[in-house]
Amino acid sequence: PYAWSVDLCQRLTALGKHPECYSYPGAHHTFSGQADALFMQRVRDFFKRTLK
Repeated sequence: PYAWSVDLCQRLTALGKHPECYSYPGAHHTFSGQADALFMQRVRDFFKRTLK
């Protein structure tokens, strides 16, 4: 559930971690349209930064 994701992000932040947590208002579990494009761009950016 969405609330579990929010809780996890808050707990990680409280532990001094830096999670990247995003929500996509109006999007369902399976993204489409603008939400999907934004999600995929964030995934690509994350991989470029972390997989070196």
